Amino acid sequence: MQNLDHLFYILENLNCIPEQATSSTDFSRIRHWSLNGWARYYRQLIVLTSFTSPLF
Repeated sequence: MQNLDHLFYILENLNCIPEQATSSTDFSRIRHWSLNGWARYYRQLIVLTSFTSPLF
């Protein structure tokens, strides 16, 4: 289940806000709902697979 663990790790860290910003970061382009932590509600996730179950 290594690949499934990787998927769960990615989904947990997908909407994290970076702790450090570079000098070229333009914060004026970031939406307020994203900074408030609401990005997970605006995301559309499509997963395509050839298997019906992750157990294979």
